[in-house]
Amino acid sequence: MAWLQDHVTSQIGMFAYSGMTETMVDALASKHSIYMTRNGRISMAGVNTHNVHRLATAMHDVITTVKYLPIAGMRDFVVESMKLAFGEDASVIKDKRVAAIQTLSGTGSCRIMADFQHRFMPRSKIYIPVPTWSNHNNIWADAQSHDTRLP
Repeated sequence: MAWLQDHVTSQIGMFAYSGMTETMVDALASKHSIYMTRNGRISMAGVNTHNVHRLATAMHDVITTVKYLPIAGMRDFVVESMKLAFGEDASVIKDKRVAAIQTLSGTGSCRIMADFQHRFMPRSKIYIPVPTWSNHNNIWADAQSHDTRLP
């Protein structure tokens, strides 16, 4: 499935420039029953009902008991999402070396990260791939964060 590895690692986003090998991408797709079409889209035929049920269960109690989500999002949803992204037994989760919040969109996520970076890590850099979405440049410029373009 070399085409899948090429697709995943060439995307702008979570896996961009991650150094993931073909074996790692295959393992990720296999573990979570992710089926992809040749053009890189997730096949609806391969939706893993176990994962959908897990996330739905995590959301159920919060949805039925409150009108507004907590500021960081649904805790169980965020935890299950981290497990999905990093793996069920990931050391970064167990060691509390990773943090996550729920946002409405990718742009919102980028903006929150840019503001966080500017406030708490002002000397750090964000590496923005070229090409990227045009709003990514504006997000980090507006947050007055330092960025570097990756060819």
